[in-house]
Amino acid sequence: MNSFAGIFILLLVSNFQILQAQTSGSLKGKVITADHEAASFGNIYIKGTTQGTVTNPEGYFEIRQLAPGTHQLIFSLIGLEEKNVDVRVENGKQTDVGTIELKEKFSVLEESVIVAERLNQFARKTTDYVTGVPLKNIETPQSYSSITGKLMEEQLVTDLTDAMKSITGGGGYVKSNEGNTSVYLRGFRSDSYVKDGMLSFVRVPVDPQNVDRMEIIKGPSAVIYGSAQNNVSSYGGVLNRVSKKPFANKSISASYTTGSWDLNRLTTDINTPLDKSGNALFRLNAAYHSENSFKDAGFQRDFLLAPALSYQFNDRLKLNVSAEIFQTTRPAFFANAVAPAVTVKTWDELAWDYNKSYWSNDMAGKFGSKTFNANLEYQISPSWKSVTAVSTAQIDVQANFVRLYVTSNTTLQPWVLQYMPRNAGSTHAKQEFSGDFSIGKVKNSLIAGVSYVNVFDDYQRNNGTWIRYANVDLTSGVSPVYSISKHETLTDAAGYSYTQIGYETLSAYLSDAIKFTDYITFLGGVRWDRNLMANTLVNGAEGTDGYNLNAVSYKTGLVISPLKDQVSVFGNYMNGYNLVAPGADKIGEQIEWDPEYAKQWEAGVKFDLFEKRLMSTISYYNINIENQVVISNGEQYQNGTNTTSKGFEVELIANPARGLNFVGGYTRNNAYYDETPDLRVTYTPENLFNFWGSYRIMKGQLKGVGAGLGVNHASETYVNTTNTFGSKAYTVADATLFYDLSKIRFSLKVDNLSDVRYYNPYGQAQKPRNFKVGITYQL
Repeated sequence: MNSFAGIFILLLVSNFQILQAQTSGSLKGKVITADHEAASFGNIYIKGTTQGTVTNPEGYFEIRQLAPGTHQLIFSLIGLEEKNVDVRVENGKQTDVGTIELKEKFSVLEESVIVAERLNQFARKTTDYVTGVPLKNIETPQSYSSITGKLMEEQLVTDLTDAMKSITGGGGYVKSNEGNTSVYLRGFRSDSYVKDGMLSFVRVPVDPQNVDRMEIIKGPSAVIYGSAQNNVSSYGGVLNRVSKKPFANKSISASYTTGSWDLNRLTTDINTPLDKSGNALFRLNAAYHSENSFKDAGFQRDFLLAPALSYQFNDRLKLNVSAEIFQTTRPAFFANAVAPAVTVKTWDELAWDYNKSYWSNDMAGKFGSKTFNANLEYQISPSWKSVTAVSTAQIDVQANFVRLYVTSNTTLQPWVLQYMPRNAGSTHAKQEFSGDFSIGKVKNSLIAGVSYVNVFDDYQRNNGTWIRYANVDLTSGVSPVYSISKHETLTDAAGYSYTQIGYETLSAYLSDAIKFTDYITFLGGVRWDRNLMANTLVNGAEGTDGYNLNAVSYKTGLVISPLKDQVSVFGNYMNGYNLVAPGADKIGEQIEWDPEYAKQWEAGVKFDLFEKRLMSTISYYNINIENQVVISNGEQYQNGTNTTSKGFEVELIANPARGLNFVGGYTRNNAYYDETPDLRVTYTPENLFNFWGSYRIMKGQLKGVGAGLGVNHASETYVNTTNTFGSKAYTVADATLFYDLSKIRFSLKVDNLSDVRYYNPYGQAQKPRNFKVGITYQL
């Protein structure tokens, strides 16, 4: 570990030493539309060169490393007229071109004006995080989805779990044990442990205020993200939180949201340049959240502070640093469970009270997280770039987690697991080189990198795993009585143990997108990992469960585009893996198992039609897990029961008329153990449907007034392998009204319009009908 840290520091220092005299200049500015909306994601390039950029969501742009002299800037955005502007670039200076206004152009279609991504804010498919190389969605041989910040704003999202409703194939979304957000993708659980493409092991709640968008990368993605350990890069997919970044102009916004159960939420987003040249940029996001529960007990008090800084040393070297500091106090819950004596089929058939928590506010826990990200970008040449990056995360937990163990149809027993304290986290460092080159007429986009990951988890926990309280008669209407002194008596009687867990991973990876023609793209990649798991320490005593394992991951994919940039047919074959701890056979001999592998093949079609007014991905996938370890008659062995997950997904993003936008998806999944193909894998619904649509008046006296409607459906899920108990199917609708003025936005949101009472797969009662009112002021 020390040797790797030394190498990393050497790389960082050497990059700083590359600072050199400036022999070029730069440009910055803003692009707006005729109705003074930000022209988000517009294209800007220098005529006669390959240099250019894309405007950010606020319409700002910046182009660096330009030769001194007069250049012609070309501004273009689908649905708007192209505009050419001559600009003078001076050596060592940044030129501000001011605000560029683009006028709308009318389509040959009679019914509407073409509206690009600036109005269809649900269509955000431009990212480097999926494959590691810059490919358009239509050129990428893999399915992925994106939940944009604009969509979250329109849905008045105040909790990251609420945003997961818009994931195609992400049903069974839950606020899991420690309050962190989890979803079930393609039959497998995935947690939100990736931030800006780097591991960020934050096993506590995450506030959405600093989230620019959520990217959901479908299927095993081990070549870019490594193993599925701790549900980071799960077999079903990866959740990547993309944080808000500083940009070139000053912007300040503040918002207040109030609503049901004493909701009070304050947020602010402050962005400003720190110098006249625009080399130093700063952004600060902050939030305070206070909310009670619809139940007789339950609350949360949250605080977030997220600063970010970028500094451009010269036209080649740029440093980005950011941090998130989060604190929350709330009662803590584990997934509920049922005993074999329970004869009803679903959570809602039990005799318990939907509005009772069977826990206590006096037993609330405290959770904190601190994350830090830094990356140094060096433009080696116009075609090649170096990125040196590091990410750290740490959590602190002082909490008692309750699990309601239902012992019969009419009784339950509270089980409590105490983490006092828990300190866990991760360090991730990587060095990547990426660039474009050609071999004859064949174009290549390549990324090569090395990576180091360290994860630790130190915790003190009561012995025996669970502290058991007395049974509760659900028919009596009486809740269990908790007190600090009573709980201390039970925990003291159980005793405590202190556990230390840690592992390291050294990796090297390579991925190349090969464009044989404008119509055929091949993507291939390979990764080698050396996994070093330390022996677990319990009260200072060292165990024998450590191991050193090598693993190889790969991906291949092919895209054929019969209509360039409009229609593509794609297929992929890739794998992911999970480490399996050594186990003892029936005579007690330790056996080191090979990694467990999941292999996926996927085929589908993508559409990007009518100048981005219609975008869709339709795919079929098949995932098979091999090398699973099973136990039979006291003996462990590998290559036992395999798991299969297959199905198809349809995602549709559309802007059929001016001001009308919607995003929707349908997923059908069949996940089962090969030995019992008629029984579903736990927590995975077979059918999922999500829809969100909105209409905004674009002109006239009511300009800025809009409304949105969302519908989500999930079929039944099971919590046991016999499929005899679980959550029933549900359909929930949400609606919003909003009014956008030049500087103020008013919002009204109603969640769960029909007041459906339903449980998530973990047996946690979901919110009945509730209201939120928000106001945002933009300076």
